[in-house]
Amino acid sequence: MALVVGVMSAVAAEAAKSANSEQEKERLAEMAAMLPPPCPEVEPHQVLRIQLAALKVNDLPVKNHGVAIAHLFCTPESREILGPPELFANLFKDPMYAPLLNFDEVEFEPITIKNDRATQRFSVTDLLGERAYYVAHLLIQKTGDEAGCWLTDSILRVACQKVQ
Repeated sequence: MALVVGVMSAVAAEAAKSANSEQEKERLAEMAAMLPPPCPEVEPHQVLRIQLAALKVNDLPVKNHGVAIAHLFCTPESREILGPPELFANLFKDPMYAPLLNFDEVEFEPITIKNDRATQRFSVTDLLGERAYYVAHLLIQKTGDEAGCWLTDSILRVACQKVQ
C-alpha cells in the first residue's frame, strides 16, 4: 500500500505543476495510468488531487481516460446519478465544469475535515489564464467494497474567489 500512496502522491504533486510540453503531459498520463482503485490509505486531499491530475491530461493515453479515473473516485451515489464514465464525460461539456479538463494550473486552499466529511476549495486556471473556483465535498465510505475510502461526493463551481 505504501507504493500505491506514493504513486498517488507523485501524481498529485505533478498535477500541481504546469504540464506545458507534450513530453510532460505524456509523463503525467503514464503516472495517472498507474493509479489503482480507491483504497483506505488515500487521504481526502489526495483523492481530489488524483482526480484533477487525471483531468489535467484527460485524453492521455486514450480519450477521456482522465474522466474515467475521476469517475472511479466518486461516491457510489454520485456514480449512480452521473451514470457510467461515458455519460459522466458529458458533464465537462457544460461551461461550469469545462475548465476542469486540460487546465494549466491548480491551487488549493486548506482542506477542512470533520469526522467523515471533508471540504476542499480550489481553483483551476485554463490555458488562456481564466480562473474558475470550485468547492469539493468528500465523504468516507462506511459500507461496500469501498468501505473506509474517501471519495468525492460533489464538486461545485462557486462565484466567489475565496470563502472563509
